[in-house]
Amino acid sequence: RCVEAGAQGFHKVQRGYLPVTTYSAHWIAHDGFRQAVERFLRAEARGVADEQNQIALASPFRKNAAD
Repeated sequence: RCVEAGAQGFHKVQRGYLPVTTYSAHWIAHDGFRQAVERFLRAEARGVADEQNQIALASPFRKNAAD
């Protein structure tokens, strides 16, 4: 079984749901705005990945069957 807890919200971690990466696709017609969004998303992705790793390290759940 799989439960989709939804995107965003640290309260989900408190309820036992670890973060997973989600994706979406969008077309932004305006070239300047699209470039600005791309720059922001590249920078944000680094921070999100770091936070996701930190939460996973602090997780009380087993990492694999051998743990």
